[in-house]
Amino acid sequence: MSTYLSTLNKCELSDLLYKINTLPFNFRERLNISPEVCFGSEIETNSVDVIDMFRKIRKFNLDEKIDKTKYMYMISDDITVDAEVITPVMNDTKEHWDYFYKLFVLLNESGATIGDNTSNHVHVGTHLIRSTKDLSTLLKILVVFEPILYKFGYGYSDIPRSYIKASIDQYNYASISCPSRFSKFIDYLDKSKLVSKQKFKTFISKELALKNFVNFEEFMYRDINKKDNQPNDSDQIEIRCFNGTLDPVIAQNNICIIASIIDAIYSGRIDLDYINNEYNRYKLQNYNFDSYCSLLNVSECYHYNKILNSFNNVNVTKALKFADMIFTSDREKLYFLKQYLKLFDLDEKYICELEKKL
Repeated sequence: MSTYLSTLNKCELSDLLYKINTLPFNFRERLNISPEVCFGSEIETNSVDVIDMFRKIRKFNLDEKIDKTKYMYMISDDITVDAEVITPVMNDTKEHWDYFYKLFVLLNESGATIGDNTSNHVHVGTHLIRSTKDLSTLLKILVVFEPILYKFGYGYSDIPRSYIKASIDQYNYASISCPSRFSKFIDYLDKSKLVSKQKFKTFISKELALKNFVNFEEFMYRDINKKDNQPNDSDQIEIRCFNGTLDPVIAQNNICIIASIIDAIYSGRIDLDYINNEYNRYKLQNYNFDSYCSLLNVSECYHYNKILNSFNNVNVTKALKFADMIFTSDREKLYFLKQYLKLFDLDEKYICELEKKL
């Protein structure tokens, strides 16, 4: 049974911050999520061209005896980076995590690098999202905790990659969510027990930008009314807010947070009253920067970057509530807080500043 962090007093939370700061941050053989949850990752890299990376990954599959009857690592055709490695569909098993760790050893030994244009996209199967209510809950969680997901997703850093910042002389590729459009879709789901498949596709393709921080490009082809607990290629979403990483611990932690959200919905751990109250606050915001590949003017760039920068403000109370709802073990809660609060053996002055937010 895990510790309910939201009930800790200020003194106990202060002690917890110091504990997290010195807590070893290690790769895990298993996470504490349902074996029915499936997930994967795209690891964007530079410094190794796509042909060379293809050869390395092909050899990796052969050396590790990974074949098509099991699953294979692949290379995508993404032209925004030098090479992008795609994991197979994974579950929370030691075998899958062993291969995942070895992949990062290979990438680092190959001289791969990350930069301002690289991301670590996380895919998660949504076959366990079995109703319009489940889908509404998933979207509410993602937008309500969007600032936390972004800050967490910067990994060891507190800085978003420049690719998701707005500039008047470049296209805005990975924008933050749009409250008016997301809430329009969510409210439609809340009012509907059965959703028209065509209207569902229209909302996702027209109202929600496909390349938002949540990418529904595959998910839009599913039938939300059909209850099927078996994963398939068209039953997934992609979370795009994570900075690039070549650290397997960060990459695993990124997967853990998204997979655990699905697990929490499937297992009924979500405090719906809290989520709905926070969602109603989210709806009151009126910015709109969700057009894929759009050019923004000076004032729009300023407003967009101001909102993006505000995601870096620490909200300990909200983070604790998130941890208690989403994770089922103390280890996963502490690993989440370690990455969100950037407690990587930092000095006491930094922790004292965090204590003021308790």
